[in-house]
Amino acid sequence: MSGRSCSFAFSMPLNNLFQEKGVFTRADLDRIAEKLTLDDPTKQNWSPVSVVFKPHHNMITGNYDVNVLIAALETKGKSVVWHDRRIWASTIDLDGSEGDRLMGIVVNVSVRRFHGLWKGRHWITLRNLEWGLV
Repeated sequence: MSGRSCSFAFSMPLNNLFQEKGVFTRADLDRIAEKLTLDDPTKQNWSPVSVVFKPHHNMITGNYDVNVLIAALETKGKSVVWHDRRIWASTIDLDGSEGDRLMGIVVNVSVRRFHGLWKGRHWITLRNLEWGLV
């Protein structure tokens, strides 16, 4: 994964990973972001602007910090291995051991909208089809 934020649709790639609608709701992600904010050891250094631009959830754009994705997956007993452009994709263990199999990959990609005038990020889920099949 790379990038640092995502939009309200953040629950969609998470729900796609589990192949269930409603595994994570916007309210769930708001609670996780709030908990991360309350647990933040640097909150004494915040400015008044931090009320709107919280470190884990921007109330204007609706974007969540990637730490919300990690914490959300951890609530379901999943672990996250972080990869970005500094680490080759070939280092990802696609097979894993029996107890540590890859469930999927969540990728943050750059997108351009409005004929290139607006640049944003979008989350895409790649699910391991062999994971969890009966």
